[in-house]
This record gives sequence, structure tokens and C-alpha cells, in this order.
Amino acid sequence: NPEQTEVLYQKALEAAGLLENSDARVLDAYCGAGTITLAAARFAKYVTGIEIVPPAIADAKQNAARNGLSEKTRFICADAAIEIPKMVARGERFDAAILDPPRKGADERLLDALIHAAPPRIAYVSCDPATLARDVKILSVGGYDLSWAQPVDMFPWTGHVETVCLLSKLRAN
Repeated sequence: NPEQTEVLYQKALEAAGLLENSDARVLDAYCGAGTITLAAARFAKYVTGIEIVPPAIADAKQNAARNGLSEKTRFICADAAIEIPKMVARGERFDAAILDPPRKGADERLLDALIHAAPPRIAYVSCDPATLARDVKILSVGGYDLSWAQPVDMFPWTGHVETVCLLSKLRAN
């Protein structure tokens, strides 16, 4: 569904704040072959994609080169729940994170790592309302507020829907 895919990606970029912040440094967890990473790189200063599947990372790197975005992207083949804490320990910071996990939702360790990394915005793309609710609850307990959610009907005449959410980091008092 190419028309709705464009809507979905546009909402994800909006949630990540990329339509108003071209200096953003973005983390894309569960990046797969880098489709959302590359869409974000067209607006952001720099995007790091993390994916545990080696062939997907190889494809992401090739896709970045084909699209002239290799200088604005980095792809890491690793478990994001393990890699994100290492990145934070090295001093890396992100203005936004994008998550597009599989139907089972995000790994709780990954959500904990994101809470610790504390990006001001998390754009969460989900294909399962139940796991989305579970993960939003974890992020909410970790200091994030669900600012908005937008369903996108990728699969007309079915019970399936994609949802894009913006979770905003609450300020410490």
C-alpha cells in the first residue's frame, strides 16, 4: 500500500520532530533494511540504525549508498537492548528515537535502555495495539508522556492497523 506507507513514514518523521529540527541526531531501533532510517536521514543531521539481522544491515548499507545517504547514516548489527547502553556510556546522545518493532512489541530491555538514554522524543510505530499499549505503559512509568497516536490503515478491509505514537520525555522538576 504505497500511499499509506508514505503517510505512515511522514507521521513517524513528524513524531520524531524531524520536520522542524534538521540538526537532530536520531536513533532507529529495529531498523530492518533501513527504510525509515533513510527517510529520517533526508531531514536529520545523522541517523543510527540498529538491527540484529545481519542481511538486513547489509541491505540497509547498500540502500544508503544507492540513495546518497551513507554520510548521514550508520548501521549497526547488534541487539539494540545491549548496544544502546554502550552508546550512552560512550557519551552518545539522541534528539529522537524511532521504534518499529515486530508484532511482539519491543523487548523490555530495549525500552529500559531507551528510558536510560532519555531522548526527548520517541516515535513508536506499531502493528499490534496490545503490545503497543504494554510498551507505552513501560515508557510512561519511565518518564514519557503519550502526546498523540495516529492510526494508519495500511491494510484496508482487514482488522489490522498500524499506529504511530509520539512519546515525549517529561521534564524533571
